[in-house]
Amino acid sequence: MVSDIIDNIEGNPIIAAIRNEEDIEIAIKSEVSSVFLLKADIFNVGNYVDKIKNSGKHVFIHFEFLEGLGRDNKAIDYIAEAIKPDGIITTRSNHVKYAEERGLFTIQRFFLVDSQSYETAIK
Repeated sequence: MVSDIIDNIEGNPIIAAIRNEEDIEIAIKSEVSSVFLLKADIFNVGNYVDKIKNSGKHVFIHFEFLEGLGRDNKAIDYIAEAIKPDGIITTRSNHVKYAEERGLFTIQRFFLVDSQSYETAIK
């Protein structure tokens, strides 16, 4: 699965960023192969993920932007087992490690403010 996701992103490096339900329809109709779900909550995330995956696209949930769940390993367990996205996006390295153990593709987001933050992100 990892190589499939990477191949798709390399083949089409434009990734749709979803911030509302209307964006989903636009992303599904577009040529992108991957979608970042940047706004969702526990009531709609399952439907959003299913709809995007059923269109043949990869979907990644931004973990910190998912409303209604804690920010702990149990939340990652729930996402992996019940929601079943292709992966998550997170700013926290401990979440990256745990999500990878759960079989989720992970993307670590970090902010580059200066060379010090760059060095920290690389580590």
